[in-house]
Amino acid sequence: MVDGIQINDFKGVFPDDADTKTIVSTKTGVLSEKETALYRGLHIASYTNGRMRLSGSLTTFINGDNTINLSFDQVSNSIDELCKLFKTKPDDNVLNGLEIGLNIKVNFDPDRFLNNLLSWNRIEPLRWTGKKECYVQFRNSQLTFKVYSKSKQYSLTDNLLRLEIRFDKMQFAHKYNVRTLADLKDRNKIESLLNVLIDSFDDLIYYDDTII
Repeated sequence: MVDGIQINDFKGVFPDDADTKTIVSTKTGVLSEKETALYRGLHIASYTNGRMRLSGSLTTFINGDNTINLSFDQVSNSIDELCKLFKTKPDDNVLNGLEIGLNIKVNFDPDRFLNNLLSWNRIEPLRWTGKKECYVQFRNSQLTFKVYSKSKQYSLTDNLLRLEIRFDKMQFAHKYNVRTLADLKDRNKIESLLNVLIDSFDDLIYYDDTII
């Protein structure tokens, strides 16, 4: 479901309870040209020229983390709540970045599956394995497709695999008439984006080591 959003010209204001910060240079004492806040998983920056930028996870905004799949109604309600808190309207905010993600409980070790991924649309994987994170990433000119272990990231007992598509070039999402926050409240448009994610999963090539 819809998760990450990025709006480079956000038409809102800081919520009243936002803990805003301004960086001051320890050498010159000069204030930074932006005021920032981390608010319920959303990163907000306000610049001296009046422009604001917002990015982050709608799922974290609602749930505290993104280990669940939001329903369509939850996505719609999260946008309504965001707009109420930031005193803005969905139609006024053009999307510059968008992520669609899906968490899937599986009966196998996600790390093992990631290790056996070979390619996606003839693109070789970029792998990252850390203490708290393990994922495989594929990129083309418009999309980033990421497969990773939520189990490892959040130390979960369940085997939780996450699939995620990031629209690096919003022109791709424009093909499905997704341009503003308001479009993320349209069920048909969201279903079209979910199909992009599902089709991407179908295009994965992996090695099944259980048949040996």
